[in-house]
Amino acid sequence: MHNTERIESLDLLRGLAALFVCLYHFMGTDAIALSNPITAFVGQHGKLGVQMFFVISGFVIPYSMHRTGYTLKNLPTFIAKREIRLAPPYLVAIIVGIGLWYLSALAPGFAGKAPQITVAQLASHFAYMSELLGHKWVVDVFWTLGIEFQYYVAMALIFPIATADSAWVRRAFMAAILALSFLPARRGVIVSHLPFFALGITTFHLMTGMTTRREHAAIVLAATIAAIYVKGIHGAAFGFATALFIAYARVRAVGPLAWLGTISYSLYLMHLPFGNRVMNLGERYLSGFGGRVTLVIIAIGLSLCAAYVLYKLVERPSQRAASRLSYRKPVLEHEKTRHRAYAS
Repeated sequence: MHNTERIESLDLLRGLAALFVCLYHFMGTDAIALSNPITAFVGQHGKLGVQMFFVISGFVIPYSMHRTGYTLKNLPTFIAKREIRLAPPYLVAIIVGIGLWYLSALAPGFAGKAPQITVAQLASHFAYMSELLGHKWVVDVFWTLGIEFQYYVAMALIFPIATADSAWVRRAFMAAILALSFLPARRGVIVSHLPFFALGITTFHLMTGMTTRREHAAIVLAATIAAIYVKGIHGAAFGFATALFIAYARVRAVGPLAWLGTISYSLYLMHLPFGNRVMNLGERYLSGFGGRVTLVIIAIGLSLCAAYVLYKLVERPSQRAASRLSYRKPVLEHEKTRHRAYAS
């Protein structure tokens, strides 16, 4: 069994996933981006950083619950911890997004849609249910937070099944998740994203000794096939690679990549409100491939600055506050022997 300390390779994955999404939104798929094979690939597939985030969450959430001794009676505490950890930066990002939207609408030459935000639309954000309630997110990428929150609640409820002593119960659980992913569902519902969460969950089983490498490989293959069905070959490839990286790579992010991973959540929240303003304004003055690249660099730089401020002032204090809530003492080593040793 692996130890329960922080898995530092996850910072590298988070940082890369956030960067891919930023480049996707800033590079775009217009003719300028498509004129170069590298920017064309990023412009077309950078959005798959979202699938990487889903695999990471699929792993991290049950892994954290397992090592901190979560049980069903801790469900309210679990939800409180997630809200304290994630909601403050999210709420600040909503305010910033709305504020910058209104300011942009006042600028000369503004060609976008003027902000028209209703109370009901804004209220739906607090439950991460905007799309489910028929409203638009004030910042487009927030839809993924809704999917993530559905996963948090679901995992909090079914965690005893996901970690059952019986290997056959766990196998049936994984089969059910993958079967559900083939059901038709409206946008904003977790169903079509389940293969990516499943990739993370089976990797959690591997890392905690609940399954063998052979069984993990079989489930990863099945989940990848399901991911191809729901999201296509490229999305499946990103998910597959992320799961294997978590399972087998022992790479520590250092320097800028470590820092990028640390602020990845804040960067994800802030890159559209700030970066898109740079792109929209700059396109009036800079043209061509070189101009586009220059704008992307500026947009990323500004987004990183905004993310760092949000991280230092809001996200990091929220992390500390969430860490003060605990379920009970972590599971002692002798109590973990009920799980099979990590096998080859």
